[in-house]
Amino acid sequence: MEGLALDDLKLFARVAALGTLSAVARERDVPVSQVSRALTRLERTCGARLIHRSTHGLALTAEGETFLDYCRRIGATLDELEADFATKAREASEREAAGLPPATPQRASCYPAGNAVPRCGGAQES
Repeated sequence: MEGLALDDLKLFARVAALGTLSAVARERDVPVSQVSRALTRLERTCGARLIHRSTHGLALTAEGETFLDYCRRIGATLDELEADFATKAREASEREAAGLPPATPQRASCYPAGNAVPRCGGAQES
């Protein structure tokens, strides 16, 4: 599915959660037509109808339910990725503030638990 935009996946998940295009448009401070175009673009890219629109509101189709499941998994993976890199950035900043060398895979095993005294490559602890 070439051409899927991450923002469109997030938008789809919000439409499913809020139940109306206008609620998502208000939340994003964009026109309803922009939300509608994004959904149409997603449906065209997927080659399937994801949402059944009627005068009674919106309902996910079977394909829409499947697509929503993928959107949630992608969202969870992105959250995990962001958290992992935020942790790594925080740890690097703490190491720098403590005057320690950057942690590399080789150095990480030499400086366990933030210890400033190396345990590999020469000097041995007694």
